[in-house]
Amino acid sequence: MAEPAPLPRTETSALVDGARFLLRRPGWTLGLLALGTLLGQLGPALAQLAHAGNSPLIQAFLTIMASIPMLFIFVPRWVARLDADIRNHPANAADQWPGAYDRRWWPAAVSAALIFFFSWLGCALIFPGAVLLALMGFVPTRMLLRGDTFKPSLQWNATAVARHWPKLAPAALGILLVFGASVLGLMLLIAPAVPEGSSQ
Repeated sequence: MAEPAPLPRTETSALVDGARFLLRRPGWTLGLLALGTLLGQLGPALAQLAHAGNSPLIQAFLTIMASIPMLFIFVPRWVARLDADIRNHPANAADQWPGAYDRRWWPAAVSAALIFFFSWLGCALIFPGAVLLALMGFVPTRMLLRGDTFKPSLQWNATAVARHWPKLAPAALGILLVFGASVLGLMLLIAPAVPEGSSQ
């Protein structure tokens, strides 16, 4: 099992590298942004067609369902293409990546679905879900890009987290704070539209 590559020296360099990678295939990047915007509007549209009313639970469910093509098909394929362009690793070579992607997509997608499900389930207690994501979050990506099975990918993920936790912990905390603030803001935004007697 190969050692995880070291993180960039600074967070700023990571942002610069990320922007550079996104611009490597601008057509794909802009297409994904447009597709993500359309799929983001599909959830509310489905809620109206289903006459879901103001039910946040149904609207959230339909929004998640509408995002499945983005999360499980388009973004993974885009990541695999960028990895082949940038790294040209023997396990995901630039001239062979489509076939490798097709062979690995199904097991990677199944593992991603299970990890997302149990993470969201754990988010009811916040920290168990965050810990699960930290220990297993990159397992599907490792399976997709390097062809490892679930167990070696899990070991690689755990090794990477153990090695880089001083930088990962503040980032994870920041994500949790943003997530909590977003949920609180959404609740405050929805609260005025909920009738006072709806909970009775």
